[in-house]
Amino acid sequence: MSTREQWIRLLLDQHEPFLMAWARRFVQDTDQARDLVQETFLRLLQQPRASVESKLPDWLYTVCRNLAIDRIRKEKRMKQQDSTVEIASTCEPPETHVTQHESLRSLHSAISTLSERDQKVVRMKYTDGLSYKAIAEQTNMTVSNVGVILHKAMQHLRSELQGSQL
Repeated sequence: MSTREQWIRLLLDQHEPFLMAWARRFVQDTDQARDLVQETFLRLLQQPRASVESKLPDWLYTVCRNLAIDRIRKEKRMKQQDSTVEIASTCEPPETHVTQHESLRSLHSAISTLSERDQKVVRMKYTDGLSYKAIAEQTNMTVSNVGVILHKAMQHLRSELQGSQL
């Protein structure tokens, strides 16, 4: 066994348990902490011994902490991407919006074929959300008359919209 290998084994024996505890505080998972410590020692192997030996404990903890922070950031980005994909998958495709827009245009066109009085009653009911009674009060009609107008208007609109789909 070379002196470098002996040195690394000594460092592993001395620092690995403490680095594991340190890493576990960040990632809160033993397997991930083990991976971080292993990566820390792999990076140590890539350094010239003379450049790290004088500051070794600080170097090990700093590298381990930075690796943990990088991992946490990466996992956070992955979760955000997963959320974005999940949101995007629940969104309607653009074709749906085009179809809805065309349907609205057809509906507005069909409404325009109604008399002004009927258009007003339909808008008061379905755009303004007024009750039959409130419409009757505002238009000086009876509640029954409002009901009849809305019923006939809906029949007319259905007929117009079915004709435009053919």
